[in-house]
Amino acid sequence: MAKSNRNTRRTVNETAEGSASSVARNEAAVLAILAQALARLPAAAAPPMAPPVAEEVENVVPDGEEAPVVRNPSYLKVMDHMQKLGTKFFSSGSKPREANQWIDRIGRNFKSICCPLTYKKDIAVHYLDGDVYLWWRGVAAWIGAEHFT
Repeated sequence: MAKSNRNTRRTVNETAEGSASSVARNEAAVLAILAQALARLPAAAAPPMAPPVAEEVENVVPDGEEAPVVRNPSYLKVMDHMQKLGTKFFSSGSKPREANQWIDRIGRNFKSICCPLTYKKDIAVHYLDGDVYLWWRGVAAWIGAEHFT
């Protein structure tokens, strides 16, 4: 009977080690999926607060120099154009193919309305919904908002 106890112990220990390695593989797979999802997000990310609202922003040139005046549309006008284009919200139940389609669509919408780079992050985050938005807030807090443009 002593032999059967040893075999039972060995089997239990081997099973525990197998479960631990399975958990480690699963965690690695989840981290890889999250890294892929992060890579698919637009380069621009949202700070915790919205940018100031202004009708038009005029770039100032120092005296003595002549340069064309470049005006950026207000943030609210850009948001209005995005809404008029029918930009969809991206939610957590989406599949990878749907995520790629959303990224492509929001990029084309940004291009269509000549969205300034400074607004892209905020607007893209605005169109995240549910768990995806909560996930993004966690990523932004973990990495730090100053690392995003």
